[in-house]
Amino acid sequence: NPRVEPYVHYRLVLNTVGKPLNHFKSTRQLCEAIRDAIVAHSVAYKEAKILHRDVSVGNILITDSGGKGILIDWDLSKKLSINAQGRPRCMARTGTWQFISMGLLMYPTSKPHELQDDLESFFWVLSYQVIRYRSCMSSQAEDILQAAKQVFDQHAWNHSCKTITGGAGKWVCLNRGTLTYRGIGAFVETPCVDIIEDMRCILSNFYRHMEQEIETDPKARHKIEALRAKDPLVQQAKETLQCSTALLYILERHLASP
Repeated sequence: NPRVEPYVHYRLVLNTVGKPLNHFKSTRQLCEAIRDAIVAHSVAYKEAKILHRDVSVGNILITDSGGKGILIDWDLSKKLSINAQGRPRCMARTGTWQFISMGLLMYPTSKPHELQDDLESFFWVLSYQVIRYRSCMSSQAEDILQAAKQVFDQHAWNHSCKTITGGAGKWVCLNRGTLTYRGIGAFVETPCVDIIEDMRCILSNFYRHMEQEIETDPKARHKIEALRAKDPLVQQAKETLQCSTALLYILERHLASP
């Protein structure tokens, strides 16, 4: 019999009014709102020991007063003390598909949801917003949107783990096979494109040696992990994604430019 997962229903009322993230007035405001959301995420993680687990476009608002970013919808969050054994507690992935990390999409039955996954989601949120709402400025808008669909919506039934998996499109993007710096830069001339590229570099190094196709052979996966363990670029990226400092530095550095 399929296991029934227990859920808790609750309501959370905020006294701050905000508008959807896709109502940003400029890419600067978009980046500032995402920066503010990362700060909130970091405070919750460090001080309350809570991981959000559903960083997405719909869960970041821009306040009506001041234009600040706020991170909402903590109903899928969890305390870090839960599930310390390092394996997912259920078959279903936690999050919004388009913004779930590549690793979680590829290995939903074996990879736990970690801080790195949430930080990666902020990268996908920024990329999605820029491509979705600024690509209309390009003469190649239709091609760009089709490429984005392959990155953000790609999924397939995996017979080995008997569930839907994804991540192949994101693998291509992180390896600069699509939605490249030049491609995005064709319709975004602000520092936003440099922010995307700097973040992409960290994530590309983090996933070095991982193949586009999901590896189901335990021996092959062990060899891949052995390669990753010896690669200084992988280890540096892993260390970088142990906190939000690097992403915040990237955002602040580029936002400080004219």
